[in-house]
Amino acid sequence: MKGWPRGTKNAILALVSVSTILVLSVVADRVAGRLLSTGPASAVVELMYPPGLTSSFETIEFTYTVHINALGLRDREFAVARSQTYRVLAIGDSLTYGWGVEIEQTWPTQLERNLREGGLDLEVLNLGRSGIAPSFYALLAERAIPLLKPDLVIVAVSQCDDVTVLNWRVYFRSTIHRLYPNLTRLWRGPAPTRSPLRKASAEQTRRATAQRARSHLDEATDEQKARFHRLEPVVKDAFLRGELNAYKIRIGMRHPERYMAALDLTSSQVKTGSRFLAAYLGRIKHVADAHDAKVMVLTVPAGPYVNTHAFRGVQRIGYDMAAEALTSDAPDRAIFTACGKAGIRCFAVTDAFRERQDDPTLYYELDGHFTAAAHAFYGDLVTPIVMKQIRSAGSNAISPSGQGR
Repeated sequence: MKGWPRGTKNAILALVSVSTILVLSVVADRVAGRLLSTGPASAVVELMYPPGLTSSFETIEFTYTVHINALGLRDREFAVARSQTYRVLAIGDSLTYGWGVEIEQTWPTQLERNLREGGLDLEVLNLGRSGIAPSFYALLAERAIPLLKPDLVIVAVSQCDDVTVLNWRVYFRSTIHRLYPNLTRLWRGPAPTRSPLRKASAEQTRRATAQRARSHLDEATDEQKARFHRLEPVVKDAFLRGELNAYKIRIGMRHPERYMAALDLTSSQVKTGSRFLAAYLGRIKHVADAHDAKVMVLTVPAGPYVNTHAFRGVQRIGYDMAAEALTSDAPDRAIFTACGKAGIRCFAVTDAFRERQDDPTLYYELDGHFTAAAHAFYGDLVTPIVMKQIRSAGSNAISPSGQGR
């Protein structure tokens, strides 16, 4: 460096020092990982929820019960160690988990039935959870894929929410976890996040929801409270009784523009959300590649973008909507852009839902989630897409004759 300006030399030395510290810290994390892995294995695996719980829910639109298996999933019991059966993981939010319906009615269950009837020897495991975002999808994949060793991972990305809910704190923590997956285990605990689900009757969950609803209203600004009080009495009363989705009403009070804002692909919010989604999907692909699993993304239609009854429903609970929402391709384009950056194939069935735009049976009008009919419809629509991906990979789920083993 003789003859170089002093400022340049100092900058280079600083860069080398920082790089060295970063490399050494990453090495220390990997060493810590080896030490941590030598301890006794936990007898309990809590992938998402506390194992063995049963909770019941009742609203003005539906009643259903949740049973959590030994792995902390809302699914049937199954062995961690897989057999020769082809294994598919379905990762997603409440539209995968099956908010408002029984587990037998969810689209992953419908997909499994269809694929088995189509000659495939496989199982589709439901790794959906209500109230989560792509940051959790990545954490869950990094925990579940090495444990369950799937052949295929389906990431069900919800329109609007998965590209507009921005949390820089979560993004930062998620990035740090990616760099230091072992050391961060020391403060994050065994599960990606702690679950709010507890053993409860329908009346207990209703009372808890009512308590959250009142808290949301107490925390609201005067302007937000004014928006709430403009809602029709049946909506306000159900919200305060704990018989309506408190989170949806809360967001409607705070961000009534949420659905329409997601249609502006040039906005910093959507651009940043798509970039976040791409980063999280990239992490899922990375861990899947390391364990010889394939990854695909399915977009999940949000009711206000595909169904006139759901469109009116979100208006009734306080959201500002315009007719273009029912024709725009922006919700899928934002997701496809993220998938392109992550190098993952993406598929949409939005047009098929819009062909049934006037069907009142597909979405709970006020709650906004899939009904059992929509789960069945979505499962049927994505079946040939998933079937094609499995067959194109030359899967051993198919015998030479084309029938499942």
